[in-house]
Amino acid sequence: MEIREIRGREELQAVERLQQEVWQCNDLEVVPAVHMIAARTVGAILLGAFEGAELAGFAYGFPGFEDEHRIIHSDMLAVREMYRDRGVGRALKLAQREAALARGVERITWTFDPLQTRNAFLNFEKLGVTADRYLRDFYGETSSPLHAGGTDRLWVTWHLRERPLFSETRERVAVTTREEIRRAFERAFAEGLIAVRFDRERLEYELAVPASRP
Repeated sequence: MEIREIRGREELQAVERLQQEVWQCNDLEVVPAVHMIAARTVGAILLGAFEGAELAGFAYGFPGFEDEHRIIHSDMLAVREMYRDRGVGRALKLAQREAALARGVERITWTFDPLQTRNAFLNFEKLGVTADRYLRDFYGETSSPLHAGGTDRLWVTWHLRERPLFSETRERVAVTTREEIRRAFERAFAEGLIAVRFDRERLEYELAVPASRP
């Protein structure tokens, strides 16, 4: 599997098609090639995972700011179904990390559905992100059947050079229903806790107090 930058119009169109294949969304909700061309000119990162000439997956992130910090916001990560569970998503993220550091950026952010335990394990245990925000109905109503259960999201931060220190686990949030996990995260974050780990065996998020604020 080769991980590299997307090249040329044909590969950009393959990214468009893979968006529709993975999210099953309509044309209006596809990020078009013309946008990605312009975004890359000002620092966006668009990487593809290739099996031969076939696009197996891609990661797309654009530059932004959080307070005084420059960031890359990783807006999309998609892997074709036949290539899942082969480490492609993690490989794309690690390549994105190197590309961000080469641009002088030390934080990458993204959102994900906290009910998706596979993503939770990748994000917290494989990559080492933290989360301190729960966003209700972040994307609103979309055409994707993957969003039929709602678009509540955790906002995560990946500190690329050094993960902030944390105290021992103070609380656990179980993966249950949308309403229960929403209440639990919103209360915990309001109390100053930060999600730092995901226990795949118990299907619980572990929250702690930051020893030093990121």
